[in-house]
Amino acid sequence: MDNYLTLKQASETTGKSERQIRRLCNEPKNKEYIQRDEKGRLLLKIDFLQQNYPLVHVPNDNNKAIHEVDSVTEDGYPQLPDDRDFKIALLEQELRHKEDLSAEKDKRIEVLERSLLLLDQARPVITPQIQEPEIEVTKRKKFLGLF
Repeated sequence: MDNYLTLKQASETTGKSERQIRRLCNEPKNKEYIQRDEKGRLLLKIDFLQQNYPLVHVPNDNNKAIHEVDSVTEDGYPQLPDDRDFKIALLEQELRHKEDLSAEKDKRIEVLERSLLLLDQARPVITPQIQEPEIEVTKRKKFLGLF
């Protein structure tokens, strides 16, 4: 069950409310990513959670043991080993996602370029010549010599 988080852990990890995550769990298409533990609590697959919500690690200071400090961040705050590993994993995931988006964009550009080439080969370029209609000017008769 290392790949699963409880509802509360998922809420803390994503920064979303437990109610919002529960709504996600209740959708029928998402049932394959949800399990229940011995006590009947909902367990969510971590990969599924990452696909739906960006992971924002919000540390909860309640009842936490003091960890050994590995290094100090640029801000001068101590950085915990878990935070560093989490940030590395998060950045790697974002990088993979951006690479996937870039690959999809490149494929879409190729498809559009091919379709433009096919359209240009199929239709000869014809420049339509627009003829302006001639307007006839008619003179009206004067009404009682006034107009």
